Amino acid sequence: MDVNKEDDSPYYDGWANIYDKESKAKGYQGPNVAARALGRMLSGNRKEKVILDFGGGTGLVGEELKKEGFEKMDILDSSDKMLEFARQRRVYQNVITAEVKGHNSTPLAGDSYDAVLGVAVFCTVGPSFACFDIKEMIRLTKPGGILLVILRTETLYSHLFRDKLLPLFEHLQSEGTWKQLERSQFKYMYGVEGQLFVYQIL
Repeated sequence: MDVNKEDDSPYYDGWANIYDKESKAKGYQGPNVAARALGRMLSGNRKEKVILDFGGGTGLVGEELKKEGFEKMDILDSSDKMLEFARQRRVYQNVITAEVKGHNSTPLAGDSYDAVLGVAVFCTVGPSFACFDIKEMIRLTKPGGILLVILRTETLYSHLFRDKLLPLFEHLQSEGTWKQLERSQFKYMYGVEGQLFVYQIL
């Protein structure tokens, strides 16, 4: 099934042809760190768990999830061109093109996924869009499910995000929307540190 909405991401369309090669050359570790973390955190039969790769681009995360034994995976992204490459990997059940413009803005039912992963989805968007992404990711995750976010440390503490993203994460915990299961730092790529956040939706 392919669900299509208007695509307004020419930046990513233009990057799609070289994204995988560039990521490999830079030693990009986000996808395999995410997949291993989900394997640790998500209990039960991995083959039956339904996973959403949110902002998944060319599908690098899906390949790593497959290696960890996950089989029921969907991918959502705003770039049709990126998703062409994801589709070719043949690891996703559903490939969904959609713009995230606020709560309930994607064509997906709430509480649909055992886990939602957002790996490197905040690199080129402003803090307002990042907050939209987080809220939509929460809506799509089942109660008791896992929400996982990976981003660069420099992005998290940049002038755009430092007063927005962490306060939002803390607010969502204090109000009982989720609880933090893990936060750790890792080698995101050569010379770049990354942050891993794992939450359980309450």
